Amino acid sequence: MARTTPSLDHFGRLLMERVRDWCVREIQHDVRTRYRGGSDESAMRPLIEMLSPEQRHALERIVPVLVDSVMHYTLWMFEQEETLRIQVLAEGAETADLAAESDGLAGEPYGDDGWIARFSKYPAEWAGIEHQVLGGDP
Repeated sequence: MARTTPSLDHFGRLLMERVRDWCVREIQHDVRTRYRGGSDESAMRPLIEMLSPEQRHALERIVPVLVDSVMHYTLWMFEQEETLRIQVLAEGAETADLAAESDGLAGEPYGDDGWIARFSKYPAEWAGIEHQVLGGDP
Protein backbone atom coordinates (compact mmCIF):
# COMPACT_ATOMS: atom_id res chain seq x y z
CA MET A 1 0.00 0.00 0.00
CA ALA A 2 1.33 3.44 -0.93
CA ARG A 3 1.80 5.85 1.93
CA THR A 4 0.10 9.24 1.67
CA THR A 5 1.64 12.48 2.91
CA PRO A 6 1.34 15.96 1.38
CA SER A 7 4.96 15.79 0.19
CA LEU A 8 4.63 12.33 -1.34
CA ASP A 9 1.35 13.30 -3.04
CA HIS A 10 2.81 16.56 -4.38
CA PHE A 11 5.87 14.81 -5.80
CA GLY A 12 3.84 11.86 -7.08
CA ARG A 13 1.34 14.08 -8.87
CA LEU A 14 4.13 16.03 -10.60
CA LEU A 15 6.00 12.84 -11.52
CA MET A 16 2.86 11.30 -13.03
CA GLU A 17 1.67 14.41 -14.86
CA ARG A 18 4.96 15.93 -16.02
CA VAL A 19 7.08 12.83 -16.56
CA ARG A 20 5.09 9.60 -16.88
CA ASP A 21 2.02 10.91 -18.72
CA TRP A 22 4.08 13.18 -20.95
CA CYS A 23 6.44 10.35 -21.96
CA VAL A 24 3.61 7.89 -22.59
CA ARG A 25 1.63 10.45 -24.61
CA GLU A 26 4.58 11.61 -26.71
CA ILE A 27 5.95 8.16 -27.52
CA GLN A 28 2.50 6.78 -28.30
CA HIS A 29 1.88 9.77 -30.54
CA ASP A 30 5.04 8.89 -32.45
CA VAL A 31 3.92 5.27 -32.72
CA ARG A 32 0.41 6.18 -33.93
CA THR A 33 1.31 8.96 -36.33
CA ARG A 34 2.45 8.28 -39.84
CA TYR A 35 4.26 11.36 -41.09
CA ARG A 36 3.78 12.19 -44.73
CA GLY A 37 6.88 14.23 -45.45
CA GLY A 38 7.51 17.25 -43.30
CA SER A 39 10.44 17.95 -41.07
CA ASP A 40 10.10 15.28 -38.39
CA GLU A 41 13.51 14.67 -36.84
CA SER A 42 12.50 11.73 -34.62
CA ALA A 43 15.19 9.06 -34.49
CA MET A 44 12.43 6.53 -33.89
CA ARG A 45 10.49 7.42 -37.03
CA PRO A 46 12.34 5.09 -39.48
CA LEU A 47 12.08 2.18 -37.03
CA ILE A 48 8.40 2.76 -36.33
CA GLU A 49 7.60 3.02 -40.04
CA MET A 50 8.94 -0.55 -40.52
CA LEU A 51 6.40 -2.01 -38.09
CA SER A 52 3.11 -3.64 -39.07
CA PRO A 53 -0.11 -2.26 -37.54
CA GLU A 54 -0.16 -5.19 -35.09
CA GLN A 55 3.43 -4.53 -34.06
CA ARG A 56 2.69 -0.83 -33.62
CA HIS A 57 -0.27 -1.69 -31.39
CA ALA A 58 1.91 -4.01 -29.28
CA LEU A 59 4.58 -1.30 -28.98
CA GLU A 60 1.95 1.22 -27.94
CA ARG A 61 0.83 -1.12 -25.13
CA ILE A 62 4.42 -1.69 -23.97
CA VAL A 63 5.29 2.02 -23.69
CA PRO A 64 3.76 2.55 -20.20
CA VAL A 65 5.56 -0.55 -18.91
CA LEU A 66 8.90 0.74 -20.19
CA VAL A 67 8.32 4.23 -18.81
CA ASP A 68 7.31 2.75 -15.44
CA SER A 69 10.41 0.56 -15.35
CA VAL A 70 12.68 3.59 -15.77
CA MET A 71 10.67 5.50 -13.19
CA HIS A 72 10.83 2.54 -10.75
CA TYR A 73 14.61 2.24 -10.91
CA THR A 74 15.08 6.00 -10.67
CA LEU A 75 12.96 6.11 -7.52
CA TRP A 76 14.78 3.04 -6.18
CA MET A 77 18.10 4.84 -6.73
CA PHE A 78 16.88 7.81 -4.65
CA GLU A 79 15.66 5.39 -2.01
CA GLN A 80 18.98 3.51 -1.78
CA GLU A 81 21.65 6.13 -2.52
CA GLU A 82 22.58 8.08 0.58
CA THR A 83 24.32 10.81 -1.43
CA LEU A 84 21.06 11.85 -3.14
CA ARG A 85 17.93 13.40 -1.64
CA ILE A 86 14.66 14.65 -3.07
CA GLN A 87 13.65 17.86 -1.31
CA VAL A 88 10.06 19.11 -1.65
CA LEU A 89 9.47 22.81 -1.02
CA ALA A 90 5.79 23.21 -1.89
CA GLU A 91 3.79 25.11 0.71
CA GLY A 92 2.17 22.63 3.06
CA ALA A 93 4.21 19.79 1.59
CA GLU A 94 7.76 20.50 2.68
CA THR A 95 10.32 17.78 3.35
CA ALA A 96 14.10 17.59 3.23
CA ASP A 97 14.14 13.89 2.31
CA LEU A 98 11.19 12.45 0.43
CA ALA A 99 12.47 8.87 0.62
CA ALA A 100 12.50 9.08 4.42
CA GLU A 101 8.74 9.82 4.37
CA SER A 102 8.02 6.71 2.37
CA ASP A 103 8.02 3.07 3.34
CA GLY A 104 9.47 2.37 -0.12
CA LEU A 105 9.72 5.21 -2.64
CA ALA A 106 10.02 2.87 -5.64
CA GLY A 107 6.70 1.27 -4.66
CA GLU A 108 4.73 4.51 -4.31
CA PRO A 109 3.47 4.51 -7.93
CA TYR A 110 1.85 1.07 -7.71
CA GLY A 111 -1.36 -0.40 -6.33
CA ASP A 112 -4.94 0.80 -6.07
CA ASP A 113 -3.89 3.83 -4.01
CA GLY A 114 -0.55 4.45 -5.72
CA TRP A 115 0.44 7.46 -7.78
CA ILE A 116 -0.40 5.85 -11.12
CA ALA A 117 -3.96 5.01 -10.04
CA ARG A 118 -4.53 8.37 -8.38
CA PHE A 119 -2.71 10.85 -10.60
CA SER A 120 -1.98 9.41 -14.05
CA LYS A 121 -4.16 9.72 -17.14
CA TYR A 122 -2.80 6.31 -18.13
CA PRO A 123 -3.61 3.82 -15.36
CA ALA A 124 -1.61 0.60 -15.23
CA GLU A 125 -4.56 -1.43 -16.54
CA TRP A 126 -4.67 0.84 -19.57
CA ALA A 127 -1.69 -0.97 -21.06
CA GLY A 128 -3.81 -4.12 -21.17
CA ILE A 129 -0.99 -6.36 -19.95
CA GLU A 130 0.37 -7.39 -16.56
CA HIS A 131 1.96 -4.18 -15.34
CA GLN A 132 4.90 -4.80 -13.07
CA VAL A 133 8.61 -4.24 -13.04
CA LEU A 134 10.45 -7.45 -13.77
CA GLY A 135 13.77 -8.62 -12.45
CA GLY A 136 13.65 -7.01 -9.00
CA ASP A 137 15.99 -4.37 -7.75
CA PRO A 138 19.59 -4.40 -9.05
